[in-house]
Amino acid sequence: WCHICEFENSNIANIAKDYDVITIASWSESATQVKAYLQKEKLNFPVIVDEDGEWAKVYGVKGVPASFVLDKTGVIQYIETGYTSEMGLRLRLWWLE
Repeated sequence: WCHICEFENSNIANIAKDYDVITIASWSESATQVKAYLQKEKLNFPVIVDEDGEWAKVYGVKGVPASFVLDKTGVIQYIETGYTSEMGLRLRLWWLE
């Protein structure tokens, strides 16, 4: 995990208590290493391991962390690259309700 991604983990964990969250570990370690990291950090949200960066290519991710907010139909409504505060993410989710 990058340092900013690690810093953002608690924000995502808190949001995952109220919303469906899926994270993607792009350009990261193996699935085994990601699983070990999640257990060590006590993170309990689903993670897709994107070792070869294919998901990142499909969605045009240029840097990490990148946050995507989707509406109820699965359409991307918001994208941000870089650190996003918990409040910032919650506001974007609230706007979609």
